[in-house]
Amino acid sequence: MHRWLVTVGGHTHTLEHLLAGEQRQEWKDAGLSELPNDQIVAGAVSGDWYSGGLNENGVPYAYTSDAAEPGVYTLTFSGDEPGTYGGYYTVRGADQDHQQLIGINSPTWREWAEKAQAWQDDDKAGDGPSSIDPLTVSAEDLKDGKSFLTSSFFGGSTEATVSVSFDGGDAVDAEITQPATGEGENKGWEFTDPISATENLSTTGNVAQSSPHLWRTAVPADLTPGEHTAEVTATDRYGAEYTETVTFTVE
Repeated sequence: MHRWLVTVGGHTHTLEHLLAGEQRQEWKDAGLSELPNDQIVAGAVSGDWYSGGLNENGVPYAYTSDAAEPGVYTLTFSGDEPGTYGGYYTVRGADQDHQQLIGINSPTWREWAEKAQAWQDDDKAGDGPSSIDPLTVSAEDLKDGKSFLTSSFFGGSTEATVSVSFDGGDAVDAEITQPATGEGENKGWEFTDPISATENLSTTGNVAQSSPHLWRTAVPADLTPGEHTAEVTATDRYGAEYTETVTFTVE
């Protein structure tokens, strides 16, 4: 029996970093009270089977159903420290600093996504979904606190953190949407990354409406119409820190 164990897999074309001790209701229902060891599903260079439209490099976006970009997961092991390992994800053709998909998940976007999914389920009969910008939100949608800035952090796990600063203000902690503390799968358009989902729903590709590496925080209700910035800092379980800034619009 090995004292230290990590399970690594693939095939599903998803990116997951699940940790020993995590608990989910569906696992419990299947007879597993908690994960016995870390489990990594390492993504895929082809992403979601080369789905979606073409990006600026002329290759498919191929976002995975759990909202990751195509890439490679690298594991590192140290013989000097048995039982320890590290890892990082590298997006195909991108700088190593690119580790997040950042968008705005609003009530308007969720309504659009539901209609777009119905079109997909109907074999794309009739007119396709109208265009929508997942980095635009209406002032009306901000009023009830149900518009979220989301970060799909590719190297994220339940031991990672994500913080957000709007327009240079104090950073606030984002909340992971699947904390794995015994809850069931949090699934629905409100738990979806809008960047990858908008592309996949408009073209081809799977959208699972859930992700183990998605964080969200409410967009401030008092933002005025116009352009705003969000600086998003993601820190993985090994201490590696990645910061990206996006510009979004309030209409």
